[in-house]
Amino acid sequence: MRDETIHHYLVACPVHRGPRSQMEKALQWGTWSVGTLLSNPKAFEHLFRYINTMHHLHGMAGLNQ
Repeated sequence: MRDETIHHYLVACPVHRGPRSQMEKALQWGTWSVGTLLSNPKAFEHLFRYINTMHHLHGMAGLNQ
């Protein structure tokens, strides 16, 4: 099992390739970094949609209600 870092989850994990490719397509960025995703307001809507779609943080954020 790999360490699940922010970088792994947002830009590298092969399990999340499908939803991540939708985010990439919406942003129309060929390459980007975690820093860009977390600091560029144009990315926020797409980043939050990606995170919500994955249901990965729901338990931690109290979103499973």
